[in-house]
Amino acid sequence: MKLKLPLIAAAFCLSYGTNAQTGKIALKSTAVLPQENNVNITKRTCGTEQPTAAWDAWFNQEVEKFKAAQTAGKTQALNYTIPVIVHVIHGGQAVGTFPNLAQGQINSQITVLNQDFSGTGLNVANCPPVFSSLVSNTGVSFCLAQKDPNGVTLAEPGIQRINYTTMGWNNPAGAAYNTPSTFQAYVNGTIKPASIWDPTRYMNIWVTDENSNTGLLGYATFPAGTTLTGLSSLGTASTDGLWCWAASFGSNSIFPGGTYAAPYNKGRTATHEIGHWVGLRHIWGDDGTACTGSDFCTDTPNQADENYGCPNFATNISCSNAGDMAMNFMDYTDDACMYMFTNDQNLRIQTAMSQGTYRSQLSTSAATLCTISPATPTAAFAMATTGCIGTGVTVTNQTNGTPPPTYVWTSSPATGVSFSPNNTATAPTINFTTPGTYSISVAATNSLGTSSVGHTITIANCAALCADTITNVSPTGTLLVGAAGSDTSTPGCSPKAGYIMGSNCYDDKEKAEFFPLSLYSSMTSPQIKSVLVIFYKEGTKGTTGSSTAPVNLKLYNGTMAGGPTGTASPFGQVNATMANITAVTATNSVTYVGAQPIVYTNPILRPYRYLLASPVNAPATNGFFASITVPTAAGDTAVIMDDASVAAGSNWELWSDNTWHSISVAWGGYDASMAILPEMQCAVTGINKNSVLDANVSLHPNPSTGMVNIIATLPNSQNLEITVHNSLGQVISTTQHSGVTSNVFNMDLTNYSNGIYFVTINNGEEKIVKRLILNK
Repeated sequence: MKLKLPLIAAAFCLSYGTNAQTGKIALKSTAVLPQENNVNITKRTCGTEQPTAAWDAWFNQEVEKFKAAQTAGKTQALNYTIPVIVHVIHGGQAVGTFPNLAQGQINSQITVLNQDFSGTGLNVANCPPVFSSLVSNTGVSFCLAQKDPNGVTLAEPGIQRINYTTMGWNNPAGAAYNTPSTFQAYVNGTIKPASIWDPTRYMNIWVTDENSNTGLLGYATFPAGTTLTGLSSLGTASTDGLWCWAASFGSNSIFPGGTYAAPYNKGRTATHEIGHWVGLRHIWGDDGTACTGSDFCTDTPNQADENYGCPNFATNISCSNAGDMAMNFMDYTDDACMYMFTNDQNLRIQTAMSQGTYRSQLSTSAATLCTISPATPTAAFAMATTGCIGTGVTVTNQTNGTPPPTYVWTSSPATGVSFSPNNTATAPTINFTTPGTYSISVAATNSLGTSSVGHTITIANCAALCADTITNVSPTGTLLVGAAGSDTSTPGCSPKAGYIMGSNCYDDKEKAEFFPLSLYSSMTSPQIKSVLVIFYKEGTKGTTGSSTAPVNLKLYNGTMAGGPTGTASPFGQVNATMANITAVTATNSVTYVGAQPIVYTNPILRPYRYLLASPVNAPATNGFFASITVPTAAGDTAVIMDDASVAAGSNWELWSDNTWHSISVAWGGYDASMAILPEMQCAVTGINKNSVLDANVSLHPNPSTGMVNIIATLPNSQNLEITVHNSLGQVISTTQHSGVTSNVFNMDLTNYSNGIYFVTINNGEEKIVKRLILNK
């Protein structure tokens, strides 16, 4: 695409984000969603009562029994179909008028549940690579019941509409029920017992409006056991099921004609509450930030407390983890930003469905209550495209078919490959002992036929994996420049105020980007050897000046929540001047983010590398800041490119009064990541640390989606030969380049399969090899 965008304001419709204390204004884009009812819930809430320690002990024991039987090959994860009845409680409104929801809105909720519980729901493709292999197909599906308990066919499948006035009930949204406790007491004590259908045959869902002060989105009952009764958090014959606020039920993406309350308009409230209904705890363990609670799942990172909104995984760290799993359905994020259950959570789901008093018989009832047309299997599964020797690869089975199919998994070649617990499991773990490329296939069979599908995976010896660069810039965003808006309340800041990520009228001293531990925790003894910064320059705009004013790099400890620490003594520093920056040859084309090249009208990208005198050890906890000194003298301007498409900001700034502030807060919610790329290496011995090529040639982005930049910032003109090998040692490309100093070469690998590649750079005197990961 053609782009001539010196300012982010040119890319989006303008609105203003202002910080009332500083007067700083960021030009940015916002979306204003209509208020569709009088209830305003600003943060996700869940009224589900936490189960007791006695329940935890019982249920965890049942999970361990199920896991042991599965390992021994005595059982395996099964497919369950749950008949659903939705009790729509209203005050006589016409069908389709809130809260008497339209049939299409209710049907959309069932669609969401089937997608979410199969691991194919909205935005699951956004899952961070570190978690993508954990996305689970639970094997649980939902159908709208066709018949009532007496066998009478329902006019609207799965829907019972109840007028509370006709029933002699009070309005559940009345002032008498304006707290969570009074509201739940009324629903549990009056509405549920008078309307519940047999919970061993139906999953009961109640949908109502609520008082504007109640503030609940939903709540559910945990599964009861045959040996454990009398606990208020567990379902009973008169209360089992879940309640949802009508405006959070269903998806406006599937049925736009309904009534919804953003950001709870994608049907994830029901997904979350049904998670409780099948035995799942909140992902943070409900421990009030103590980092001592547990959801009893080993594949969900320990986190301090709930997350709200749409946090950025790369900077959302707690309890010394590598990043919160905020996209898990059992967190509190917005509907569009939660999209996964994990494999360990599925163990609990499978246990609940096989052992729960009001769960184990539901799937049997589906055969008579639901219309389930027989269907030939359609085999489908997902798995990582790369893996390591000795590390199990998990698969997400996404196969459809009725009756539920059986499975046979195979590998070609088969030598050195094993399936656990066996190759007939629904979703086995695959282990490899030898590097190479393997084709993994599954054959799904039921009484109507067989379907097969296969995927390729490249296995490597990952013991010494070392990344070249780390970054917070989104792989699907666009590098732009954030402009400061006119500030008439501050002298010198009107009509022009400068740049957010650079020099401005407020005389900001430094701009610091935070890099969490999760970005480099997989490396052995990680070190920072240099930092690449992409400055902006176009005509008279942007980075300019030729003075000796410092534009230094400083490395600080700290956290994203608290900002840089130890700023008086950086643990790494490289000095540079405006003259050094402006001497770099600019380029007008770079394929860095997204699948397609971004082409600028003029050369506006100035990549400058800050090379440390010797590599410094990266902090072993939290992460670090890479900070750039911003010149403030007249005639000097430094501007760093940024990506404003990220979900949350990852940077701080040093003000003229020597105090540090979050850029997002200071600039009225301007969330962006700066184009600052620390280049990492593993601490090793026997390497020539004076290597010109190793210090001055880099690959980014890495991992890549197909288009890769080879950036050279050599001290003198050299001739380079660049050769690319795949993991089997086969040459896939060789190119020669003459007179290379400060250049950017584009390498297109979009037609090659995902995996690990090796890029060899040779100048005739020395040769280096860099590892490249392709993950499209």
